[in-house]
Amino acid sequence: SLLLAAYLGTYAVGVYGAAHRVVLSLVALGWLYHFNLFPAVARRLRTGEKASFDALVLPSFRIVAWAGIGFAAIGGLLASLVCTALFGHEFAPAAVPLQLLLWTVPVSLLSGHARWTLVAADRQGFVLAAQAAGAIAAVLVGWPAIRTFGASGAAATMVIATLVVWLVAHFFTVRCVRPLPLLGPLVRPLLIAALAYSSAVLAVAGAIPRGLIAVVVYVLCALLVDRKLIEHVRTLLDAL
Repeated sequence: SLLLAAYLGTYAVGVYGAAHRVVLSLVALGWLYHFNLFPAVARRLRTGEKASFDALVLPSFRIVAWAGIGFAAIGGLLASLVCTALFGHEFAPAAVPLQLLLWTVPVSLLSGHARWTLVAADRQGFVLAAQAAGAIAAVLVGWPAIRTFGASGAAATMVIATLVVWLVAHFFTVRCVRPLPLLGPLVRPLLIAALAYSSAVLAVAGAIPRGLIAVVVYVLCALLVDRKLIEHVRTLLDAL
């Protein structure tokens, strides 16, 4: 926000802030999810039984991957409608920053598995190191990105910084606590999200019809290609 104000003035800050406000409220739901999952994770980690820990964390990771990636992709189709409905037509330029910032939601949710596992293992210092790495990345990337792309550059910077936090937290978790999944469970959700997004854009015009088509395509394909998804949902609900 400070870099935006310095380079482009307060209007750019307002455009970015509108998109960021929407996404921050969504990320807060992610905090609530991991806060409720944390006691179960901590109990399994304390027992030292890897199978018990994996039986909870791996299904959670896959469910979050499907839900978060689908939400970010489909939400991008509705970004313009959301911005104008919430803030007025003056904030229509916030649609592109919102489309980018929506990807911080799945990244933050996925990285929560590593960050909260570190907390459960009394390795909070590594969480601080991951957050510091993200802050440094935000400054290094944001400086040129904001000057070149404005509010959209700021949004892209936040996505990159969130990814850095995840990668650093994942590195420390795998090295010092427990192995965690990373890229494998993301392949199918990303491919299906791309299919749903492109199908909706090519099929119809209008944000709401596109959103409905994308939801139908994404959900049906998810259930077809991941037959254990419903089982994982039940496992997670039982644990909570």
